Amino acid sequence: MSQTDPKAASIGGAATISITVIDTATGAPALQSGVTSTLSVTLTNTGAAIALANGAQPATLTLYLPEYIPASALAAMAISLDQWQFEVSTTLGALILSYAGTDPGEWLGDLAFEITGVLCDGPASAGSFQVNFSHMPGAPAQLSQPLPLTEAPQPGNASLAQALQVSLDNQGSVFVSTALDPLSNSLFLNIRNIADQPLYTGTGTPSEAQITVSFTYGDTSGALAPAATNAPTTPPLGSAWNITGEVYVDQTEGWRVLPSEPQDRQPVWRLAPETGNTDLIGTGAHSNVTFRFGNIISLTAVGHTQMTLSFTGFRKNDTTLYDSLVLTLGIVKQVAPPTRGLLSFFGTHPPVISVPDDKSPVTIPLRWSMGGVNAVQLFTSFPGIAPVTRTYATPPNTPKPLDYDGESVIIPSTSQSGLVTTTLQALDAQGAFLNALQFSCYLQLMVFVDPRDNKTYPISLLNSKYWMTRNLDYNESGSFAYNNMQSNADTYGRLYTSSASSVLTPPAGWHVPTLQDWQDLVNSFATPQAAYQALTGTGTGQLAAQLGGKYVPSASTSQFADLSVRGYYQAVNGATPSFVTFDGTTQTVLLGGTLPADAALSVRYVKDT
Repeated sequence: MSQTDPKAASIGGAATISITVIDTATGAPALQSGVTSTLSVTLTNTGAAIALANGAQPATLTLYLPEYIPASALAAMAISLDQWQFEVSTTLGALILSYAGTDPGEWLGDLAFEITGVLCDGPASAGSFQVNFSHMPGAPAQLSQPLPLTEAPQPGNASLAQALQVSLDNQGSVFVSTALDPLSNSLFLNIRNIADQPLYTGTGTPSEAQITVSFTYGDTSGALAPAATNAPTTPPLGSAWNITGEVYVDQTEGWRVLPSEPQDRQPVWRLAPETGNTDLIGTGAHSNVTFRFGNIISLTAVGHTQMTLSFTGFRKNDTTLYDSLVLTLGIVKQVAPPTRGLLSFFGTHPPVISVPDDKSPVTIPLRWSMGGVNAVQLFTSFPGIAPVTRTYATPPNTPKPLDYDGESVIIPSTSQSGLVTTTLQALDAQGAFLNALQFSCYLQLMVFVDPRDNKTYPISLLNSKYWMTRNLDYNESGSFAYNNMQSNADTYGRLYTSSASSVLTPPAGWHVPTLQDWQDLVNSFATPQAAYQALTGTGTGQLAAQLGGKYVPSASTSQFADLSVRGYYQAVNGATPSFVTFDGTTQTVLLGGTLPADAALSVRYVKDT
């Protein structure tokens, strides 16, 4: 009887097996404490078909659940898989699947089944799901995937996924090799706080926060490297137990890497804050920490595998917890290039770098990997930045077959947004050119410099558009300071009629927002009331709309009204002037309305797209 997936196609040669294990309720490669779960297990063979013997020595899968699940819990579990017999082995502390087809079969493609009744009430913990293959010629001895235990989500908890950006440099590339010519790789894990406040803002010490890191282990194309159960005294070449972990670049108040513990069945690294780290991960220049996992020698076939991270014990403040978070990051295993030179060149920041003002320096962190390179030269397109030269080996010494390096380019300041291109050249021992790679990033100056008077205004990206976050204060005909007092203009900006040049002909690259611009911005919130609260907020990256009042010519004694009560903003609606009102009495935002044509209102600009 065949166990071949008809959708699979053999590529010949050895079996190429990968494993995927997820909780069917969450879709995540993790279990939740105190929740009875069903695990979906998929073993995928994309290589040569594997024979499935029956009879006295049948093909057998021995399934070891994570270490945190007690052996007594196995009795409640069950597996139903056509032509396979299921049993619980109390001796091994494992679940057993034995092939019981009437005739011998073969396996190609997906072999999928579910394990029901999986329950553990323990605290958050690292762990792995391991499959041992017996009497299956061509299959690996074992294959495992991280399967951490996390706390179940709770109402009122905050989301780490909305606060963190987690990635591997260079898309997680690893070069496979052989025992006769091994290559040592490194993976760089970046964790960045993208929120507008530190990850922890409480008064205590967030010492319980922890990130566990592990990989898929085995000797197939779907695994990074094999890892014998429990750490050997002297791990062999290519074992995952040889992988090291360290803090590479730390812009925070301090993190550390803890090695595997004695109870860990397979390699696990625990990333934890240092004792003096009071905000976990800060903001701005303190928002990133990078970890390096080195000495990775993968003597396996090319393919895709993964790193699994489990975030547990994180608090937002003294009263609010973060829900646990499990992430998987893809790793691409590939053959090393046959020629010498640069292999990759990239920036560790997003390709668009926000520059807070026209006086702050800008740091562009760069990294590269290379093979057989004696020296490199780094050139930057920004005027005044001197070239950088790095020498790695001079005769009679020879360069490494695989190496990594990095450099931070510092732009002293910039008065305008623009593209910065860096070029990295690789050289041999004689200084001859090997190859070159380029990396470009865009410096987005988060201020608008008014060319008419050189005043600067902060800007922010709101609903995919850049908005000024302070009212315009350019003195011209058709503009007024509230009550004709300069102190009011300094605080609230000036008020402009619809015929003022600042409204009709703004500086190049900017425009008075259309009524549609305003409507799109307001509609990005659930209600006009929610929009008012958010758009009048003064935190980092917010619009900070002001209640600057209005000027309406009249015969009355006061032509100015509503300061600190309402804010009125010019809006363009085709050829018809319009406006938007931030009403402090009703705490809402109103779009459109009727005002005299010569009324003067506040002005914000939006960057042209």
